[in-house]
Amino acid sequence: MGQIIMFQQQPLQSLKYARAVALIVFLCTLSACSGKHTAPLKTIDTLAREKFEGEWYVIANIPYFAEKNKIATRTTYRKRGENKYDDIFTYKTGDFNSEDKTKVGSIKSMNEQNNQWQSTFYWFFKFKFNILYVNSDHSVMLLGHPSRNYGWVMSLTKTIDDQQYAHAMQIFADNGYDKLKFSKVPQLPAQLGLPGFQTTRATNED
Repeated sequence: MGQIIMFQQQPLQSLKYARAVALIVFLCTLSACSGKHTAPLKTIDTLAREKFEGEWYVIANIPYFAEKNKIATRTTYRKRGENKYDDIFTYKTGDFNSEDKTKVGSIKSMNEQNNQWQSTFYWFFKFKFNILYVNSDHSVMLLGHPSRNYGWVMSLTKTIDDQQYAHAMQIFADNGYDKLKFSKVPQLPAQLGLPGFQTTRATNED
């Protein structure tokens, strides 16, 4: 059985974590407001909400504290009401034999076009992101943040080919990102230790 991490189960540790998240997001917001990136992100025109639902594997991201040292990361968007979805983040640490750990939040669309969403964890931590690209069969999705400090390549499959990945990096570059900041997330044991992939280690987090 995977381990479900809920705020109520570990109030003190979760509160410390949430405070750290809030502080870092605040600092990133200050950076985003510095004027370095003033052009808006180029989002998709529209997306049917049912195309957003499902289990999305994190193929690559810009590494940051909340996903550091994690492998087999994936996010499940599960509908639970009108414009209400569970945001279920699942991952492993150490190796692929470790048990799944899961953090559960919520997410909602911020407009009728469904190209901007807001994710909420720990009740008060809210994070908005834009959908920059979805491929023709809705199996690959690129998510970005106006600060250009965060970005994700998401897929309904555990791998994408090199051409798809290069295309994703070009879209990020066209939106003002430094594509060299991205690195791939191991989704298969054979990917551990390969060039361009993030490393992992066991952690003591609950």
